[in-house]
Amino acid sequence: MEPFFDPATTLVTKGGLPTQGIQNRAKLLAARIPGSTALQAQDVLAGPKLDLAEAPLVYVYHNIIDKTGGNRDTEDRVFEAVIQAFDEIEKLVLMLVQSGCGRIIVTSDHGFLYQAQDSEDYAYADVPGVITS
Repeated sequence: MEPFFDPATTLVTKGGLPTQGIQNRAKLLAARIPGSTALQAQDVLAGPKLDLAEAPLVYVYHNIIDKTGGNRDTEDRVFEAVIQAFDEIEKLVLMLVQSGCGRIIVTSDHGFLYQAQDSEDYAYADVPGVITS
């Protein structure tokens, strides 16, 4: 069964089960790949060394960019959060390798784009009826 997005609640379910929150994601992963685990990046960074050599899949959720940019009081610090995220993700990768993870994939949930300069006109899609700049 494919993920389902409910526009009324803006929540996503997979197979009728909720996907929000690390505990729900851990349950979904373990149901599909027994022995898998889901962890919060902040817990991995703050906690004791983990032994993950036997885990077939380890999902680590890092949220500093969204957490910073999604709040009106802190959104002006989002570029600082990007630098912090890069530093923390580098540490996470090292910690995961030392914990026994053999392969690590770092991905983004929705394509955050950081650029140090304005985009050129050619970088925008030419879609009729849509203002792009």
